[in-house]
Amino acid sequence: MRKRIFKVIFVILCVICFIIVSLKVFCEVSNLIDEKALSGVYGEKIELDDGRCINIEKYGNGDKTIVVLPGFGSVSPAYEYKGIASKLDGYNVLVIEPFGYGLSDKTDVPRTSENICKEIHEVLEKKGIDHYTLMAHSISGLYSMKYIDMYKSEIDEFIGIDITVPNVDSNELQEFEASVKTSEVLRKLGILRVLYMLSTDDQVILPGIMAYINSDEIEIYRKMAYTNPTNKTMLNEAKAMISNADELLGYTFPEDISVHLFVSSDNCDTTKGWFEDHNALIKNSEKATCEVLDGTHYLHLDCTEALAAAILK
Repeated sequence: MRKRIFKVIFVILCVICFIIVSLKVFCEVSNLIDEKALSGVYGEKIELDDGRCINIEKYGNGDKTIVVLPGFGSVSPAYEYKGIASKLDGYNVLVIEPFGYGLSDKTDVPRTSENICKEIHEVLEKKGIDHYTLMAHSISGLYSMKYIDMYKSEIDEFIGIDITVPNVDSNELQEFEASVKTSEVLRKLGILRVLYMLSTDDQVILPGIMAYINSDEIEIYRKMAYTNPTNKTMLNEAKAMISNADELLGYTFPEDISVHLFVSSDNCDTTKGWFEDHNALIKNSEKATCEVLDGTHYLHLDCTEALAAAILK
């Protein structure tokens, strides 16, 4: 009887192992096929001095330039910020896809704020852009603070879309890192791809993005969603979030730069001190504003028209 039980358990374990290995092989092959199909589907690759490439996408034909930096984990920054870019008349809008995002390369270079800022600046140097408005969402707000310290003379204005503040709760960041690690395991096992394959477009793509991309772009986005989330570069970035935030504790924006912070009403309702923490970032400046807009953390998707109007006024 005992031998029969052990035999049944052995067979079950073999079947489970076979399913896991088969699923992993299927997903690895599918990822390679999708990555090949995605090569050069949009944007422009900018090769940095070390040979790695960052992808950028340009919208508009205005006289002034806005450089957009995405929030953490954006599958396709070019598509995510296409809607808000289309509303910013009079501007060239340049969306940067940092390493690990969109169609950009992956990297093992530590994801410190300083390294990320140097990479972004090298892209702009190679494009010959030396004066611009910097617009950042979420975690890129932290990188922008460091960026302004490093390259202040080039920046005409800063626009923050519900940016991460330096005194963000470290426990929250630790929980966030843990969730990213879990997603990485699911991706490596192929489970994440299968879940996305079984999901509808509006379950994979945020509605605010869907409104501004066509059917071909939706298919491209889905392929990117299969292959991009929780890659090694993003995981390393998640691990560096606490140290990157701690480095900027007590930060305030320089008084001689025009700063406009837009804050989510949802986060103001659910996160104690959210507005006050943002307002404290501009306490030394008379050229700065902090405004609450009705929407979630993704203000550029929830209230695109209102945000664009507020930026342009």
